Parts: sequence; structure tokens; C-alpha cells
Amino acid sequence: MFTATRVTCGIPGTEYARIPLQVSTFPVRSFKVQQLSNSSSTSKGALTATSTNSSENMAVIAESMSSNEYASISRFKWSGGVNLVLNCNLNAAWSLQADFLGLSNWVPSVSVCRLVDGEPNAVGCLRYCKGSGTTWVHERLLEFDNANHYMSYRMEDNHFVFPEGFKGYVAKVQLGDAGEGKTWVKWTYEVDPVVTQTKEELTVFMVGFYTLNLQYLETGANKLVIDSKTNEAAGSLSMSAFTNSEE
Repeated sequence: MFTATRVTCGIPGTEYARIPLQVSTFPVRSFKVQQLSNSSSTSKGALTATSTNSSENMAVIAESMSSNEYASISRFKWSGGVNLVLNCNLNAAWSLQADFLGLSNWVPSVSVCRLVDGEPNAVGCLRYCKGSGTTWVHERLLEFDNANHYMSYRMEDNHFVFPEGFKGYVAKVQLGDAGEGKTWVKWTYEVDPVVTQTKEELTVFMVGFYTLNLQYLETGANKLVIDSKTNEAAGSLSMSAFTNSEE
């Protein structure tokens, strides 16, 4: 399980859990994904984002960050993310993550997560999520690959944490088997510079925000496994009682 310390995140009075990151190594995967077409009703060119892996866009890793917390800045975008290993089953974790409209089922701070436009959980669908305080977001599913446990989404209209919200935010999430019943997660983002934040302040905030939400994912996935085993045991007892009554 995680052991957390507290860090401030560039917003007065706000703290997030800073959880020690476990080193996870995994190959860069090449696979086909279902994508939202640029010819759709959403904004043209939404999928053209500068890669966080491009050498010309990589900045020097902040000295205060561990080797698994990274941030880079391109000419027009701030980018970063986390690599984490969770102590939970991959299939259970992905079943929660993959449900684009189910965020409120496992993130305590999200009170509402509902469909606004499109087919439920289909590429191109738009969700509305209400967070704590005055935070709310509209997010559109851009890519989804169930076989490779990968998805990406774009934040559209929003009032996310900061007074001006986020502009140009695109996130990518991929999960994989880390062995021994554990799951690795790579969660990255790109966003337009935030006026009220320095790059370093935003990086600390996003690392804390992602890490806390992945802690919720770990907890939710483990609860799914426990509930499943409990239901199986209850089902076995019911069948046994039925069989005995028949005799």
C-alpha cells in the first residue's frame, strides 16, 4: 500500500498526498486504437498534440522530483505525468478506469459523472463531472483501446481548480500488468500554460492530483476483488443450502 506524506500544490490552503513512487519499466507500446476523427463535430486538429517523449521538447527534470516524476515543456505546451505501480489487480483496475461515465463510483471528490453527448463510453462521447467546491469539467473521450488498457480524453469547457480553468488539456492513461498481482499505470498530460501558475507549481499539483486519484483507483479495484469473492462465497452457500433442502 501507499505511504503518503503531505505536500502543498501551489494553491494556498491546498494539500495533496505525495506518495513514494515505485520504479516501473515497460516497453513503449505500438497498437491500433479507436480514435475520434478530426472530421467530427468536435474541434479540428484535437488529436495533434506535441509528444512528451520528443527530445526537442524535454526539459531538465526538476531536482526536487524523483526519477519517476517528470515534467517537460514544449514551446507552447506544459506536459508531465506519473508512472506508478499499484497494489491491485489489472483487470479490476481497468474495469473502473475504462468506465468513462463511472468516475463518481470510485473518486470520492466527484459527486456527479454523467453523459452529456454521444453514446455512453464510446469514442467521441462527452461527460460532465462535478468535483469539490466550484470545480466542474466537460471531458471528451478521444481514444479507447480495451485490449491494451489505454484511453485518452480532452477537457473542454471547465472550471477546474484554477480561476481560469484549463485550456488545451489532453490526458493519456495506460495500464499494464506489473506482475505479482500489481498494475503499472502511466498517466500523462499536456496543457496550455496556466496564467496563475509557474510550470513547477503546476507540475507539483498535477503529480499530487494524479497520485491521489490513482490511490483511489487502487482502493476501488481491491474492493471490487473483495466484493467479488464475497459474492462467490455467498452464492456457493446458497447453492449448498438449496441442494440440502432438495435432499
